[in-house]
Amino acid sequence: MKNTMYKSVYFCLFLLAIGCGGNEYELPYNDYSSFWLTTTEDAGDQTEFDKIVNQKEFIAFFDLSRNAVSHKWITPTSTKFLSKDFTEGDSIYTDYIIGNRGESTDKLVNVYFPEGGQYEVKLENTFRDSVNTGVYSVEKDLWVVHQTFSVDVYADTNPAAKILFNEVEVFVMEDTENPSLANKASWPVLNIEAGDELVFVDASTEGRPSGSKWVLEGAKPETGGKDTLAVLYNKFGEYTVSLASVRKQPSKTVEKPLPVIIKVNPSNKPFVINGKVTMDADGVISFAVTGEVDAVFGQADKFKVHVTNNSAGFDEAIAVESVAINSEDATIIELTLASPIFNTDKIDLSFTGGNITSVDARVLADFGPLPISVALGNTVLIDSWAGYELEATNWKKANAEGYFVGKTNGTEVAPVFSRVTDKLFSGNASMRYSSEGISTVTLQGSNFSVPNGVPSGTYFVSYKVFLETGNTMQSFTTIVDPKGGDKKKETNWDVSEANSVERGKWIEISQEIVLENSIDSGVRFDLKVDEATNVGVTGTQIIYFDDLKFIPLVPRE
Repeated sequence: MKNTMYKSVYFCLFLLAIGCGGNEYELPYNDYSSFWLTTTEDAGDQTEFDKIVNQKEFIAFFDLSRNAVSHKWITPTSTKFLSKDFTEGDSIYTDYIIGNRGESTDKLVNVYFPEGGQYEVKLENTFRDSVNTGVYSVEKDLWVVHQTFSVDVYADTNPAAKILFNEVEVFVMEDTENPSLANKASWPVLNIEAGDELVFVDASTEGRPSGSKWVLEGAKPETGGKDTLAVLYNKFGEYTVSLASVRKQPSKTVEKPLPVIIKVNPSNKPFVINGKVTMDADGVISFAVTGEVDAVFGQADKFKVHVTNNSAGFDEAIAVESVAINSEDATIIELTLASPIFNTDKIDLSFTGGNITSVDARVLADFGPLPISVALGNTVLIDSWAGYELEATNWKKANAEGYFVGKTNGTEVAPVFSRVTDKLFSGNASMRYSSEGISTVTLQGSNFSVPNGVPSGTYFVSYKVFLETGNTMQSFTTIVDPKGGDKKKETNWDVSEANSVERGKWIEISQEIVLENSIDSGVRFDLKVDEATNVGVTGTQIIYFDDLKFIPLVPRE
């Protein structure tokens, strides 16, 4: 707490004092509430307490009542008062504790909370004349006003964890333990083989945590934020793990190392491909294996890449030009081809009779043919428009720049189409359609072809959509260039449960769309939900749209 902050409060008090006169006895804000400063957080609407605070922190209370004869702060004996000598740079306040035994007649008091729990801070003021909420005391011949402020003090978070191997618990760290890396030479060793998976479970409960942060040396991945995290260990060595128990409000993070050494030994398991085969936008094929790779020299001819493209009448093998180990992850093998691949090709990969070895002298097993997932390339649309990122303060524009609905968009309080930020696939926003039953409404996208238009051709078109559980709608329609006459392109999207479109999760829906004509800059792209294509649909219908993509599909000549 800055001393300058106290000065600003004194100035407020001075302004109130010069406004008082004669026998006026006024309470600030027409009721009896103290004004407080704090380095901590308001409790908000999710708790019955007036304030929430971390243990070993303080709240500054300041009485702004006028013309009081006396005033007194009363705090629980387990709390402490602090002097006003500390500065903004201080975070440990024990040197500033003053011993006034739970009562103070100062206007400003800094109440320090050493331990977690629920507390009440009370203020008692007396007045000569009657005041709101006051009670007359015959003994004192004064009017007495009491005010109580409730404070929820959060204990520090305190990491606790366990480790599972093959669904069996193999290690536990209790929250009573406080291990130090300085003592790791005495820690137990958990022996596993290269390629083994461990599951780490955050068992923290103390301090009401809301999240986890794992750091797992030598693992894949090496960091994570889930309560339960499954990781692979592919590299030989001895590794440590740490867990931070996180609370969002009031903010607190406490980190501990787990007092165990993860030792990764040579594996007796087969050395095999591990997961999907992919090709990136640069044409590099990659796949993971169950261990670190030692050598790939002279192995290019052991791979077969088979390519088909029915539209082009192409059905051939393409030679692998080089084989390499990924520079950042030795469990990933990368292939480059002698000829280019097109995003309209279908590709599969085989490996036969090779001698790719792991660092523990295992030989990679044959595999394939396996399909290769090819990166299609970049969308021609502007991401901020296609992802509803730009806000507009106009409900008739669905609250999104580059879009318009008009007066058919429900009401300002309950628009049918509306940009929202509470459910999204990526970025900061998505577009929500919400209606009782089906309302026929069109979301006009005016910036679809900005700035350079959209060339003719075949496009892979996709949305990320989230249909709320209970949504029974059957379809929606997109329209390219709705006023373009022959250029108009209307596409129906089947999102029915009968089409196996899942509810309650983000999914991608896609199809190929052929634009026979080029689209000029500034042409619209409309999204329409129509009662005519959703016959019999009743009840609340909510669907979210995000990340519209138009990716050109390149034909093989």
